[in-house]
Amino acid sequence: FRVLLWICPLVSLFVSTVIYGYSLGYDFDMSYLCGILIGVLYLVLGNFLPTVKPNYTIGFRIPWTLNDPDNWYHTHRFGGKCMVIGGIIMILTSPLQNMWILLAAAIVPYLLPAIYSYLYYRKS
Repeated sequence: FRVLLWICPLVSLFVSTVIYGYSLGYDFDMSYLCGILIGVLYLVLGNFLPTVKPNYTIGFRIPWTLNDPDNWYHTHRFGGKCMVIGGIIMILTSPLQNMWILLAAAIVPYLLPAIYSYLYYRKS
């Protein structure tokens, strides 16, 4: 919960700094900066996600993960790894400014754990 409380002010500080800089005449490449920011957020949340205990607020809140603590644990371990890999891909590909790569790197880390969780549910 502390991580989430720190994310909002830090993102707000970053965005307001970029807005003030742009207003003062500095030329920022916003797509590059947003790709880096989202990639860093994925890295932080991906490292934090495996430590989350089952709850209805944070995490992959799929019905079969909420009903089984073992499924929750394995899904979030896998999801954390997917988010870290997605964050690294976003950071490395943000200079390319290819919207499709960034979009895939943002969506796939959420789809793979949902599929993994369902397959784990069906297996057990």
